[in-house]
Amino acid sequence: MRHRRPLSAPSGFQRRPPAAIALRPSPTSWPRRAKAGRMAKSADKLEYPGKPFELPGKPDTGRAVVIARSLAGLPAFVTYFALATALCVLYVVAYVQATPHREFHLIVVERNASAAAALGMSLFGFSFPLASAIYHSSGILDCAIWGIVGLAGQLVAYALARWAYPNLSAALKQNTMSAALWLGFVSLTAGLLSAACMSY
Repeated sequence: MRHRRPLSAPSGFQRRPPAAIALRPSPTSWPRRAKAGRMAKSADKLEYPGKPFELPGKPDTGRAVVIARSLAGLPAFVTYFALATALCVLYVVAYVQATPHREFHLIVVERNASAAAALGMSLFGFSFPLASAIYHSSGILDCAIWGIVGLAGQLVAYALARWAYPNLSAALKQNTMSAALWLGFVSLTAGLLSAACMSY
């Protein structure tokens, strides 16, 4: 029986070793690779610059910290507001005691617009030095002291207005609006000047 001669490679052809041959991907693996690439791109879109990706449902602690920091000043607000309210009540009581006429009787019973305007503008004028004392004070005691100083300044302004208008109280009883405007604007001017002087 005649033996066939084994086929040999042509001259100049070098056979690669098995380890150097690159395996082609199977056609069934292409959809899996494409799906993985799409998922990676969608994850990149969800990430923000400088912020790691957070899964849905994870609690946001940033807002809680901001709210806690904001409410940290609530006790100071309540304290200063209570002090300001008490000083306003004290001013109204002192003002009513300093005037010879009865403001609330004129306002509530007789419905005297001049007395209401004079009292309201005077209280509004006192709010300027009080607000300045709250803003510039170093503590609650310092605020109370300078609030009382502003109260005394408003009473001095009333005394000066009454000195310039001797019949001021009688004019307010007669519902004279010019007297009310005079007293009110003197109180506002004194309040603005007192507030400016407290800006130390």
